[in-house]
Amino acid sequence: MKLFTHPRNKRRGSVLPLVAVSLTVLLGISAFAVDYAVLLSDKNHLQRACDASALAGAAYLKRSADETVNTNNAREQALLIARQNSLAPSEMTSSSITFLDNNSKIRVVATRARSLFFARVLGIVQGNVSAFAVAGAAAVLGPPVPIAITPTSRTRYENDRLPHDFTMIVPQSTAFQPNYSGLTAFDPFQVFDLRGNKGKSPTAMKKQLAGDLDEPVNPQIGDQLTGMSLDLGPQINNFKDGISPRFQRAAGTPWFDPPSGASPEAWRTVGTRLPEVLSGGSGGNPRIVRFVVVSETTRPISNHEFTVLDFATAYLHSVQDAPNGGLTFTATFLPPGTANRSVVSLIE
Repeated sequence: MKLFTHPRNKRRGSVLPLVAVSLTVLLGISAFAVDYAVLLSDKNHLQRACDASALAGAAYLKRSADETVNTNNAREQALLIARQNSLAPSEMTSSSITFLDNNSKIRVVATRARSLFFARVLGIVQGNVSAFAVAGAAAVLGPPVPIAITPTSRTRYENDRLPHDFTMIVPQSTAFQPNYSGLTAFDPFQVFDLRGNKGKSPTAMKKQLAGDLDEPVNPQIGDQLTGMSLDLGPQINNFKDGISPRFQRAAGTPWFDPPSGASPEAWRTVGTRLPEVLSGGSGGNPRIVRFVVVSETTRPISNHEFTVLDFATAYLHSVQDAPNGGLTFTATFLPPGTANRSVVSLIE
């Protein structure tokens, strides 16, 4: 005769619901841990690819006066770098790339859809991640110097990495165009007051040459500059007084450049710095300047308005008196585009 029944017999099988509930919780935690880690890895990959893509594209902004060419090249380079960083064409398309602030910045966006694993238990089949980056070009050369050259001269010399002579237009009633005499090409230059319609001052021009400005003067492509009507003597003296400090500073630490008047051949023998200088890696060398490229004209220079077409960067070898009573400077052009941007950086 049984007087006592163990309660365990009545609870047989009650652990199964508990296991089922616990398993659901464990799967949920696994879904969060594993699938979240996968999505986070995708997010980091997209961000790195966007950063690299934006930086590559920004290097092509503001390279010329043709904004369509600039933005097309920037977009093409950004997409190329995106593909090299393993982004599929669907993850960054041409429409994913836009340009901001008058085409001075590039914004790229990437998206990725990822099929999930454990999260399917919770009814979540797919996760989506995205990233973006904005990059722009920052000029470190500062405002241009008030030295204008023709687009013909810039195009002829910007890729040869050789020194060339430019002679001041004298008299100023002469047209601002390259002048050919037989096999000899005469490449002109002229000085302006970069303030445009705010005045034409020899003193202001001298300060602009030296880079000694209380307020930066930074003309933009499309602006108008008026030819200066100056006496030749004061114009030459102001030019020499303005440009001399650049040579003096460049002769000291850390550049130790030869003085103005040294031959280009002597300058070329200064250690192994030639490739560094010609690549634009000058570290702020004062003898690397931005010329203004202005429209050519058959009209007299004095009081004529010139349109700023572009900028060109060059290394100044020397400045000397010219046989025509004006001045001649010798310069080597740096790679195209150096005038408009030197350092590309991420903004967002």
